[in-house]
Amino acid sequence: MDFSGGNNALKGYIHRFHIFALLFSVLLHMLLSSINTKAASWDLSYTVIGLINFLGSLVYIFATLTLGHLGDRIGYKKMLMYDMLYFSVFMIMGYYWSKIWHLFVFSMGMNLFFGTFFPSLEGLLSSKEEAQGINPTAITTRFVISWSTGNVIGLAFGPYLIQNVPYVVFSFGIVLCIFSALSIWNHIGKYGEKIPGPFSKKLFGKSLSYDINKSKLYRRAYRTTFVLGGLIYTAVITLFPKLISMHNLALERTGFLVVGANLGVVLTFILLSINNIWIGKPKISFLFLSVFPITGIILFLQPSTFLFLIISLLAGASYAVPYTFAIFYGLHTAKKEHGKQGGFHEAMVGVIFGFGPLLGGLFLDLWSNLKSLGILVFVLFAIVLIVQISFLNKLSKDGNLVN
Repeated sequence: MDFSGGNNALKGYIHRFHIFALLFSVLLHMLLSSINTKAASWDLSYTVIGLINFLGSLVYIFATLTLGHLGDRIGYKKMLMYDMLYFSVFMIMGYYWSKIWHLFVFSMGMNLFFGTFFPSLEGLLSSKEEAQGINPTAITTRFVISWSTGNVIGLAFGPYLIQNVPYVVFSFGIVLCIFSALSIWNHIGKYGEKIPGPFSKKLFGKSLSYDINKSKLYRRAYRTTFVLGGLIYTAVITLFPKLISMHNLALERTGFLVVGANLGVVLTFILLSINNIWIGKPKISFLFLSVFPITGIILFLQPSTFLFLIISLLAGASYAVPYTFAIFYGLHTAKKEHGKQGGFHEAMVGVIFGFGPLLGGLFLDLWSNLKSLGILVFVLFAIVLIVQISFLNKLSKDGNLVN
């Protein structure tokens, strides 16, 4: 595909930085699923697998809150380029996985990269496209569909590749980083920090309005809900390889079942982008969160191959619904601090990917059954209810509640 947006059906809608979001999300989930599949093949406990993800996510959170917003100062493109060059060297370690500590170190180094990459990319897209008058909803939608599509591909093929041809995973990553860094270097030379387009006329115009002066209140409520909703999603995609293997399914095939989680993410993003009646309407947004308790109910049914797929789809939707609300209200603010807000958003992602596998692992080690995850879901949903009711009450008192 032409990174410059050549003559094709998508011209004016996507450009090279959306392609980067897609391809690096492929890489992220190839590596993430590879780590968890390898851990399952070594018969590590649920808690140890959760701990690997937890420590990696602590590094992710650190990166998002420190390195993630440096693009506001030195330029988002330069930050992306330096980050890619670092990771192209670090990934050489992947060829030598043989001990448990290798997985711990690789997880942390990988999260250092992605914890810098995504806030920088979000800052670039939201600031430069917004400056050209593109609808904030269109900015958010095109970004999330790009990376979530990449997640589907990476999660589907990661387990198979790491079990059969592991060198392909790391070779792909190294080549992608080097060529992407060179592409950005060339783009800086031509356009500086700008994203020149051309953009479709359909992307321009104002989004549905909400009281932007209340953006801090919206951000706080939906970021909290996002964290709670994402915990079950990350527990599913990181621990399902071991859970599925307990039901005598081949590990290299688990990716094609777990990928349902990211299919759920993509489909939800598309639904919320087509029907954006939720913008500025928290009561309607609250109804979309009903997918969360539905997921909990399904987890109490008799396990089967089909049920694993359904659980994955619903877990993805439980993540994607509050994610959409959180990133929209986070990046569509009165202040010009896109890198900073992108960093805070990705820090929430780090919390999710850290505590989700750890909590899920602890529950499953106590009771190795899907019902244990169901209990976890309902505990989390009870907290979601408290957060949302408190949020709605505050808006109602201020006279800003829209039905």
